[in-house]
Amino acid sequence: MENPYLVDNSIRLKMVLSCPKEAVWNLIGTCEGYVTWFPTSCTGTFEKGKTIQCGWWGSEPDEQHRILEIKKGHYVEMDWDAVVQGAKVRYSIESENPVVFSLEAIYPKTSEGEDAQLLDIAPWTFALMNLKSVAMGGIDLRNLAFPSFSSDAFID
Repeated sequence: MENPYLVDNSIRLKMVLSCPKEAVWNLIGTCEGYVTWFPTSCTGTFEKGKTIQCGWWGSEPDEQHRILEIKKGHYVEMDWDAVVQGAKVRYSIESENPVVFSLEAIYPKTSEGEDAQLLDIAPWTFALMNLKSVAMGGIDLRNLAFPSFSSDAFID
């Protein structure tokens, strides 16, 4: 059985968001919005040719992504070399009323690219579920899926 979300060397996910297009753009096209659903820290500027730095789970922003293409209010495409050299991801707002949002992660046609594609389908799916929750005014699902580890989390 084939996975309909794995197309050739890419992952393609699409969903409907019942919120204003501008709100979705702020979540995918600004550092302030991006950290509410994906990395836990982000610095830099979402402009073509510029680099954003992302951090994960409290780390300093040490993962760099260069903005390859951007059209404000419509799409942003960036390299995803931190996963595998030559990978990239594109977030797009395809329509409004309702907002149709899509993600396409493209991987090189190499064994490393194929491995990364298979490993990334679940994390990308989770990230988009979190984007939808945040966009709709819900909770940040990262707090449920990855609670902080502390001594009061265990008994005995």
